[in-house]
Amino acid sequence: MNILYATSAPTFADDCKAILAEARSADIAVGYLFMSGFTAVAHELSGLAHIRILVGRTDRVVLDDITAAINYHDTLGEYLAATPRSGVPKWAGCGRRL
Repeated sequence: MNILYATSAPTFADDCKAILAEARSADIAVGYLFMSGFTAVAHELSGLAHIRILVGRTDRVVLDDITAAINYHDTLGEYLAATPRSGVPKWAGCGRRL
């Protein structure tokens, strides 16, 4: 387990990126969550198999953005899994929409 503190050199973001680059999963606890911090390590997070984030405080806009991203990812994954190479979804015509 790594515990990081905000410092000026190296930056907190650089420390996070270095640790996440070598990780398979991450359990993260933060006091505040803002999209600027989330996007700073988004590339490194995208390579992880499992992520858990415990947040003390955030605002509604951040929660809505994260929810939309998760829903988009889930819907896109379902669509790709259901679409054969012909480009016609297996469930086409059943009333389901993206």
